[in-house]
Amino acid sequence: MFDSEAAVTNACEMGIPGAECFWDHVHFNFTGNYLVASGLAHEVISLLPERLRPPAGSNRKVLTEAECAERLAFTDWDQRLVLERMWRRVHEPPFTEQLDHENLIERWSGLLADLEPKTDHEGLARAVRIYRKALDRRTDDWLLHHRLAFLLEAAGDFPGAELHWKRVVEIIPSYPDALFKLGDMSARESKLTEAEDYYHHVLQLRPNSFEAMNGLGLVLMSEGRLEEAAQQFERAIRIAPKFAQAHVNWGLLLSRRRMIVDAEAHFREALRCDSESAGAHINLANLLAAQQKYPEAIDHYLKAIKLQPKEARVHLGLADSLAASGRVSEALAHYQEAIRLNPALAEAHFNMGVALAKHGDLTAATSCFQEAARLTPDDPQAHLSLGVALAQQNRLREAIFQFQAVLRLDPANVAAKQYLDTATAREQLKQ
Repeated sequence: MFDSEAAVTNACEMGIPGAECFWDHVHFNFTGNYLVASGLAHEVISLLPERLRPPAGSNRKVLTEAECAERLAFTDWDQRLVLERMWRRVHEPPFTEQLDHENLIERWSGLLADLEPKTDHEGLARAVRIYRKALDRRTDDWLLHHRLAFLLEAAGDFPGAELHWKRVVEIIPSYPDALFKLGDMSARESKLTEAEDYYHHVLQLRPNSFEAMNGLGLVLMSEGRLEEAAQQFERAIRIAPKFAQAHVNWGLLLSRRRMIVDAEAHFREALRCDSESAGAHINLANLLAAQQKYPEAIDHYLKAIKLQPKEARVHLGLADSLAASGRVSEALAHYQEAIRLNPALAEAHFNMGVALAKHGDLTAATSCFQEAARLTPDDPQAHLSLGVALAQQNRLREAIFQFQAVLRLDPANVAAKQYLDTATAREQLKQ
């Protein structure tokens, strides 16, 4: 028998196991697991016949905690994943009823903040190197390949992630989780037939996989097979009624079919299932903004930004709703943030130009329209707005050039013809 309790309590302050070894009241953290595992290893060694024990002074020894972490590729990124999972769990009963719940939240918030700079772009690159070193020792360790694939996906290396999930399938041909991720990768690359095959394979192995049903529904929706897609989302929700993502996707499908009331109901149901569903907040906000229900749309955009602060299009949607509500200065700040996050987002440049023009800043508006026209040279509206802004500043020759560009792109554009005639007449008067 091995006394695991003693192994843990002896390592904790005053012999009382706590945060040194546990995430909560039952789950060991890495240190807790190491204390039990190393204690068990020492116990086993002590029971070996003398001839099998490592000789005194031998280099053969139990690995340190840091060495174990390196061999297992337990990186700062993995630590953060575990902590985020525990963070979600601690916001549910029974934790919410505990007397020290607020202290626990505060402590874990601090731990997450400490890990934030360690899991930036450079931190993820360090983690990848640790995984590759671990795989050099155990090239056929399917779990290392599987976890490295997730890490590479988080780092934005989708082709690398796909290669490692394929390696998992080579080692374990019918592993549903890897097949599901390969379906996701294929869908991301618009390889819809391959993605559909992967999702069907998952459902053969795991018939109640509501995640695969949801993925299959998205593929079918991309192919325009809306009725079949709706059936998959319905199946997924029947199995997992609180699966927010399926509600969001079904809502999107209904939006495409102009079934606005039903779409809104699914977005709201998604938020009842998961109040932190960024997709539900974003799509509900888009739907509300399209109905000119700007105050509530703004509220959902703001909640989405708290969850996904680096999504340029969310800032753009918020900026549009703020501008429509007359909150121009706030709108301009979010247009600028959208452009900072995605300088090639022509719509943000154009809409910011419209807001600036209405605000009376024609010089700044002109710069925005120029950038929008540069990014989307085939967009008549960008050239038309740029031409109008130039004409209002009496830059008539430049304005005429833009109106002519509009008519080359859209010969039937009545407004451009009228503006061109007016600008030409004014230019002739100047001469």
